[in-house]
Amino acid sequence: MSDDIALEKSTIAGSFEPMSPDGRVHYRPLERKWRRFGTSAIAVIAVLLSAVYVAVLIVSAITALSEGGQQFVIYVAILALGNEIVKTPLVLTLAYAALFAKKPIPVQQNQTLNVLLGITFVPKSEDINRLEEVLVAAKRIKHTDGTFAIAVFDEGNHNDPFAVIDLIKKLNTRYSGHHIYRISRLGLHKYNRKSGKFTEKTKYGNINAALDQVREHPEIYGTYDILMGLDPDHLPMETFAERMLGPFNDPDVAFVVGPQSYANATHNNVARGGESNQYVFHALVQSVANTHEAAMLVGTSYAIRFPVLRQIDGIRPSITEDLATTFAVLSLKNPVTRQPWKSVYTPDVLAHGEGPSSWGDFFKQQDRWARGALEFMWRGPFIKQMLKMWRRPLRIMHYTMLMAFYPIMAVSWLLAAANSALIAVVGASGRILDPDVWFIFYGWATLAQIWLYFRMRRHNVSPFERRNSWGFYGMFMGVVTAPVFASALVKTLFKRPVGFNVTPKGVKTNEDRLFTFRLHIGWILFYVNLIVVGYFNHHLNIATLAWALLAIALLASPIAIWKFSSQPDNASDTPVSDASTSSEVITAPIPT
Repeated sequence: MSDDIALEKSTIAGSFEPMSPDGRVHYRPLERKWRRFGTSAIAVIAVLLSAVYVAVLIVSAITALSEGGQQFVIYVAILALGNEIVKTPLVLTLAYAALFAKKPIPVQQNQTLNVLLGITFVPKSEDINRLEEVLVAAKRIKHTDGTFAIAVFDEGNHNDPFAVIDLIKKLNTRYSGHHIYRISRLGLHKYNRKSGKFTEKTKYGNINAALDQVREHPEIYGTYDILMGLDPDHLPMETFAERMLGPFNDPDVAFVVGPQSYANATHNNVARGGESNQYVFHALVQSVANTHEAAMLVGTSYAIRFPVLRQIDGIRPSITEDLATTFAVLSLKNPVTRQPWKSVYTPDVLAHGEGPSSWGDFFKQQDRWARGALEFMWRGPFIKQMLKMWRRPLRIMHYTMLMAFYPIMAVSWLLAAANSALIAVVGASGRILDPDVWFIFYGWATLAQIWLYFRMRRHNVSPFERRNSWGFYGMFMGVVTAPVFASALVKTLFKRPVGFNVTPKGVKTNEDRLFTFRLHIGWILFYVNLIVVGYFNHHLNIATLAWALLAIALLASPIAIWKFSSQPDNASDTPVSDASTSSEVITAPIPT
């Protein structure tokens, strides 16, 4: 990737413009007017064709039932119908994003803001060499109006308690720029609890413990207006602060968030797929959230007001703490203006990080995200907080569609498996539609959705994904992760214990083994058994084989990629600063 692309992606929102007289954040559509017309037409066609196909399935099932069709044929039809219905919100979300996505008009901050940049660090899972790179880059962040300090929120390591302390001393002595502090809860019982806001071995517990120490000791750490956050693998650009702080001119902006990007996507197959898989969320879903001033907080590349954190009593306890914090904030009002809090998403890529570089780490990350979202909806305050937003019904609609993603992917996978099992065991073909009719409705509906997906690819924010990739890596990763989402749904329903696992980075990355793919191997055996059952029951036909063979191929593909890939599995083989973003783009040299 060239330096020009990195710089281009850091100014997606455009050049700075004069602040509006009212100080509020203003937006412009993601697409120009003439392009929006074509995109709107495709989005409407995709939604209409999907709706028509669902209607055809309903009519066909009712007709078969009234004509005394085989009972199990009706069951198969209902399963197919249910699958289409649960997938409808995904189509609506993509179409809605294509129609209404916006980006903020950048303005410079016009007030003095004291900023603390917090960088979470877990020595057992994260690489201290990567942390050093991030801290060196962070010292060069531009901020002229107010203080800017950096703090490492160090979880600590009893085996090497002075590693981060020694690193910070070295960097503060050797490099000019912002001062770095270390804040740790290591050995402090009050900050290492079994539950609550200071839960041990959790990201939110780490952050809350650090913020509490900042509050208690302003004479040491200072006082601040804004907390900015980075993970210890995300190298910030010099413009990180100045591009994110402008929206805080609006007193009702609670937090600002930017996209994630994986620099190791250029040399690692898993990271490449993970980077592409983020396209819809960071390029479209977050941009359409600007329409409702309700972007979702992301765990890195963000800025949030300290008064907001005090109002909600810190980062909310959850294995997906950013999601839980988002809803806690957006369901409340600014106590000063009495207006609902709002959030802003800037598509500018201002920090370049590292994604999971092994299949095992990727699956763990996806499982944690899915479990967190499902637990939050199932047992958390999701419904209560949605009701508090009743004055902003479009916010409720947006977040309802967004939160539907994980259960939809899980239920779709399980419905497809149930459909295949019913066909293999009972012999029902489920073909209540003529193949020509099926292709006309289902085929064209699917093509319209893919067409819309490809058309919106021009708004991909990633500087690391190949320009001509068309997003196939991302679609592939979404499909092969569906069994993980299904497992997360089942574990949520049966109240299986859930814990917080930091995604290992750098030299801490876990190597894949055959055991890594145990879930996929289990599903492969399931479909192989269905084929065998279908054979012995004399039910082996295209309806039995089609999805089973496709599922086996999809499930086996990650195993094949791992087994036969000649590329390095461990991201540590190539440093972040050399992967795709040259150091000249991120920072300028500093005198030693």
